[in-house]
Amino acid sequence: MAKTAKPYFGDVAEMTYLQWLRRYVELTIGEGNSTADTAGVLGPDSPWLADTWRDRFEQMLQRAEARLHPKDFGPIETVFTDPALLEKPTEAIAALLARYPDADTVQLHPADVPFFVTLCKTLGKPVNFVPVIDKDVRRWWRSDSLWQAHDARYDADQVCIIPGPAAVAGITRLDEPVGELLDRFEQAAIDEVLAADGKSGTSRRAGWAAPTPPDPWPSCSTRPTCCGPAAPRSIPCTGSPTQAIGRYTTDPKTPVPHTLPPDPGSRSTGKTWR
Repeated sequence: MAKTAKPYFGDVAEMTYLQWLRRYVELTIGEGNSTADTAGVLGPDSPWLADTWRDRFEQMLQRAEARLHPKDFGPIETVFTDPALLEKPTEAIAALLARYPDADTVQLHPADVPFFVTLCKTLGKPVNFVPVIDKDVRRWWRSDSLWQAHDARYDADQVCIIPGPAAVAGITRLDEPVGELLDRFEQAAIDEVLAADGKSGTSRRAGWAAPTPPDPWPSCSTRPTCCGPAAPRSIPCTGSPTQAIGRYTTDPKTPVPHTLPPDPGSRSTGKTWR
C-alpha cells in the first residue's frame, strides 16, 4: 500500500501535532505538481485539488490550536483568520509552530484519533490516503482512486485503472489510432468465434416474426371475461368494410373480430358490424 497512489497515513496515535499536519500536507499536496483534472479549480495559485481537502486542513489546524492552547476551557483566538493563509499550508504550519512550540513534541490526544477518522469521512472529495486500517480498508483505498491514473505524479504500478487484466493485455502500442484498435478488436472477436467450431443456424434476429397487430379497442364480445357474460355488440363502424378488412386480413370472408379506428377523412356510414 505504501508504494501505491493511496498510501497509509500512518499511526496517528503515535504522531505529534506537527507530524500529523505535515503528513496531511505531504499526502494531499506533495510537491504541488499535480496534473489531475481538478488542479487549479480553486485558483491558479491554490495547491489544493479540492476545497474539502483545504477545509479538513483548516479543521486540523484549529484542533491543534485547541489542544495546545494554555486555556482549559472556553473559546480561544485562532491564528488562522485569513483564508489566504490556508492556500500556503507550509506557512500555516509554521505559524502554528511559532505560536505553540509544543506542537513538535505533544502527541495527539486520544480523542483526536477518532476525530481524524471522522473528518476523513466527511462529505466532499475523499482523501487520497488510507487514514486507518480497519474493516473498511478496501473502501478507503478504492474510493475516488481513478483520477490518479491521469496524474503524472504516479506511475502505472501505483494507480488503479478501469480495464481488467484481459483488456490491459491488449494494449500493445503507445498512442495507437482508435480505428486500428477497433480493427484489432473486431478481428480478435472473429478469430475467437471461428476457433470455437460453432454450428450454423438461424440467428435470433433472422428468426424474428412481426407481431400480430394489437386490438386497438377491446370489447366484451371478443373478451367475454373482461366485463362479465358476452353480449351482442352493435357499434357504429367508421370506414367501409373494405377498409376494415384491408388493414388486418386479405380474406374478405374472414369476419373482422373488432372495431377498427377510423381512417383520416372518413365519415361514419351508420352501418353496424357484429
